[in-house]
Amino acid sequence: MRLKAPLTALALLALALALPSAALAAKPKKKVRAVTRTLTGQVVGSSFPSGARVAVPVFLDAKSVRRAKLRGPLALLKLPRTTRVRVPGNRRVALSGLRAGDVFVVRLRLTPAARRAAYPAVNAPSTFTVRRRGTAPSAAELQEQLTALSGYLGALAGYVIVQFADLRGQVTSLRGDLGGLQGAVASLQSRVGQLEGGSQVQLTQIVERVTTLETQLQSVTTQLTQLTSDLTTVQTLLAGVAPGDLAGALSDIAALQALVGGVDVGALSSSLSALASQVAAGDAALQGQIDALDAALASAEAQLAFLCSAGLVKGPLLSLSLVGSCPA
Repeated sequence: MRLKAPLTALALLALALALPSAALAAKPKKKVRAVTRTLTGQVVGSSFPSGARVAVPVFLDAKSVRRAKLRGPLALLKLPRTTRVRVPGNRRVALSGLRAGDVFVVRLRLTPAARRAAYPAVNAPSTFTVRRRGTAPSAAELQEQLTALSGYLGALAGYVIVQFADLRGQVTSLRGDLGGLQGAVASLQSRVGQLEGGSQVQLTQIVERVTTLETQLQSVTTQLTQLTSDLTTVQTLLAGVAPGDLAGALSDIAALQALVGGVDVGALSSSLSALASQVAAGDAALQGQIDALDAALASAEAQLAFLCSAGLVKGPLLSLSLVGSCPA
């Protein structure tokens, strides 16, 4: 009797535990349907082909994970190959132009299998939109930049080659010029040697000429100083001359030049010389006649004095008033 009680209690306990399990097993499972949710997150990698679509790895934010009841934040969005994603600035880029760090928003239809998967791959519509761009360029942008850089480097290489060719030509020309310069220097050195050896006389002559030039320069300097003084004097004299007076003087000078211009100066000088000779000759003859008259007058005065003393003549002599008269 002691053994039956424990067995009965165990049986009852087993029955009590079996009844809920049987009830649960008999209860029909609830059908889980697909749901549509708006999700946001960031692109975390470069896109790659996945069948007929292009897969984009993304990292969903915590709010989107809770809203969609996903197991984790990582997901793979599959978009059509021809999708052009709208980005800030009212532009559209290809899926290959998506950057790591692009903040996106998309409305997805999530199936139960996708919600249960640790890393779901979901087909996304072409309404996938980027709200804020990442700072790191995408692989396609890097490829474009590398292509542009390659073109620039090619152009730079061509330019450098052309410049080096030109520089090589200039160096060759410079070498030729240096060769000519070396020849000229050698010739100059030989001339200097000759000058040092036997051209001391020429150096002395050059020194004398330089000394003469210095003397002449001093003379010219003195003359220029005198000329400057004369010009200062002229300026002082002209300071009180009115423009009208100067114009009248210039007019008179012009008239005088016009009058003198028609005179034969040479003939006039010859005539004046001849006239001066004739005047000199006439003066000499006239002086002789005056001397003869003086002698005759003195003789007449002596004879008159004799006649007066002899009493032969009395009173004034007629027609001889120039000679005089006897005293009364």
